[in-house]
Amino acid sequence: MLKPGLFYTLTADDMLSQGLYLKDEEGERVLLPRRQVPENIQTGDSLKVFVYLDSDDRLIATTDRPRAQLHQVASLQVKDVNSTGAFLDWGLPKDLFVPFAEQKQRLEAGKTCLVYITEDNTGRLIGSTRLNRFIKDEARSDWPGAPAPFTQGDIVRLIIAQRTDIGYKAVVNDEYWGVLHESQIHKAIRVG
Repeated sequence: MLKPGLFYTLTADDMLSQGLYLKDEEGERVLLPRRQVPENIQTGDSLKVFVYLDSDDRLIATTDRPRAQLHQVASLQVKDVNSTGAFLDWGLPKDLFVPFAEQKQRLEAGKTCLVYITEDNTGRLIGSTRLNRFIKDEARSDWPGAPAPFTQGDIVRLIIAQRTDIGYKAVVNDEYWGVLHESQIHKAIRVG
């Protein structure tokens, strides 16, 4: 089953006037609009696409790469704010919506913010600046005897969240909070 907010490698199935239908292994189909269909693609070819909901809440595929996918944190610029919330540029034609209820503090057009990509109760992709609801304080296993999620020397992905008294607070692998102590910082870094 195709889920909005994720990348998939799908198979070219059927070319129509509106675009190319791609299908997954279970036969579920999604449209890749004609303007994004690569030249010389043939039925049966594989194509990596991002799947999301269009403005009519239908699944749609794109070859564009968003700056983050479902359950990831990204630093995004606020394009607009209206009476329902804020709209962030995440690299797709349809902006990422952040409702006021998901804003830790009111967002302003032109500013950047850290946002976690999640779903609302209807399955639509939204952003949230309330990172503490999604990011864990401890990197430990919830099962007794299970291995810890990290060992010394592991390579991790960090996104700097804020300056603190002892260094910088960072999101580690989109899942855990961590701290870079000021003694470990050897070049200029900034939030985002």
